Amino acid sequence: MRYLLLIVLLNLSFAVSAKQSIKVAVSHHLSYLYQTYLGGRDPIGIRNYYHPIAERIVIDILLQEQAMHASGCDYKIEFEAVDFNFDRLQTLLRGHTALSYDSFWLSEIEDHQDKLYISSAIIPDGKYQVGLFTSEQNAVARALKNREQVGKYSMVSNQNWPVDQAAIKTLQPKELFHQDNWVVMSKLVSNGWVDFMLAPFTVEEGFGYSQYNPRLVPVAKRHVVFQGSRHLAVAKNFQDSEKIYQCLETGIRKLIDNGRVEKMYDEAVFFYNQRKDWQELK
Repeated sequence: MRYLLLIVLLNLSFAVSAKQSIKVAVSHHLSYLYQTYLGGRDPIGIRNYYHPIAERIVIDILLQEQAMHASGCDYKIEFEAVDFNFDRLQTLLRGHTALSYDSFWLSEIEDHQDKLYISSAIIPDGKYQVGLFTSEQNAVARALKNREQVGKYSMVSNQNWPVDQAAIKTLQPKELFHQDNWVVMSKLVSNGWVDFMLAPFTVEEGFGYSQYNPRLVPVAKRHVVFQGSRHLAVAKNFQDSEKIYQCLETGIRKLIDNGRVEKMYDEAVFFYNQRKDWQELK
């Protein structure tokens, strides 16, 4: 009887201590980026977020792991590399997965609250700042100082990016070209065939892109603000979705309140502290 009781107690102990895995599918490329970013580090213990290959989507993944841990719940998020050929929003709406590897603009998901739980803003409205990039050899374009001057120049963007398109509409360039391929878009600007594009800042000196020749550089001391906030979402049609959401939201609120969320995106994505003297392009 004592042995039976011991076995039962051991099983209960294991059930309490073991964390339930929440599987999230990512592409092989994104899995490689994330593992490179981690470099063998435990994601839960990371507090310095700068890394040469860091980008927003990598920090979105890290944030989900740290938020779930901070919640104190018995869940652990695990990211699995798969051949990626599905729409992440539709996958959530159909309840095929609990979470997405990526955050969403509120405008993408606010009409789906019957099928999604939406987290607090991880990037608040007004905090998503990007550069107005041009070729380093385009000295005239690099000297731009205000929004009105953009009307003399051409821009290129992807017409399937509504938030980008909304920002460009306020800039009113002389010409706007549409290109689906990011690399082609970048080369058009690098070679001077198009004057400007909107792009994230990088960790390089001057926040530019040295993989292109000539190098892509942002107009100095100016940034463009994307309107809207970004959020994480949980599929309501997934098993235990309400509990998963409550745990994730609890963790996110803790990390927002202690300043860690802003620190993540500052050090790895937007570089607010390095750009304290930059102004919005107006």
